[in-house]
Amino acid sequence: MTGKTDIAFGKKPETNADDSKFKNDDDYDPEYAALVSLPLVDVKTGENESIILQLRTKLFRFVDSQWKERGIGELKILKNPSAKEGTSPYRIVMRREQVHKLFGKLLKWKV
Repeated sequence: MTGKTDIAFGKKPETNADDSKFKNDDDYDPEYAALVSLPLVDVKTGENESIILQLRTKLFRFVDSQWKERGIGELKILKNPSAKEGTSPYRIVMRREQVHKLFGKLLKWKV
């Protein structure tokens, strides 16, 4: 080494004109405006029953003597008013956050 810190491999470091305006890290803002704006879409899940309970929950399953996470999403207890006699009018449905994919379902249980 020659003792000079500004020379690496025999060349002076190149300076960019844009580097001079960011003296501190506080001046730099990495946020950029969106190139495309996407409209909000109303998701149709086909659940036309009345909602009894709606919670944001985490679903686990017991596999190989340990609990493993299945996913995070919205759990709903739904009541079907037009259920046939002898069947339970309630069902539990759980859908993943943001993608609304069904990953937990219990159709019938005794009340």
